[in-house]
Amino acid sequence: MEWGGSHETHRALLEWADRTGSMYLYDTVSGGNFVFNIHQHRNFTAGVIKRSRYFIVNPAKFELTEERGSQIEVGPRFYEGAAGGAILIGQRPNWPDALIDMPFDSTDVGERIHELAAQPARVAQIRLNNVVNCLKRHDSVYRWNYLIKTLGMEPTTAALDRQKRLQKLADEICAAYD
Repeated sequence: MEWGGSHETHRALLEWADRTGSMYLYDTVSGGNFVFNIHQHRNFTAGVIKRSRYFIVNPAKFELTEERGSQIEVGPRFYEGAAGGAILIGQRPNWPDALIDMPFDSTDVGERIHELAAQPARVAQIRLNNVVNCLKRHDSVYRWNYLIKTLGMEPTTAALDRQKRLQKLADEICAAYD
């Protein structure tokens, strides 16, 4: 099986799921395969994430250490998992309490999940923070508007309206949890 992550962590998660009766969803397709319908794939991925408590993430090109060196880049999985409200577990980008730090080849992932499950208030706060921060900071409209301003241009009305809608939605979500 070609696995898109640590073999050790994958094996530990399989054992943990078997031992605890928990669900561990992973890709069973091996290398070279591609998505036939991107919209169906995105909808499926979003549905899985929003129904998941935890989501394993790794930096982009984590397996290509010679190519990336010590550079840690945040890939789309971080944003997808955070926006869906899942607790991210993996190698940490520089985000405050957005991710539960776990070295790449960890085999104690079951214990980490067990510790988190015993902290429901913390889990709820992390999930809320991830969703709100995605709405307030990580949507592509913020990067686009930053780029446009850097070039000395003004963002479009539509882009500014999107930012306002995202901020309003984040505020509404925060108010619902106060």
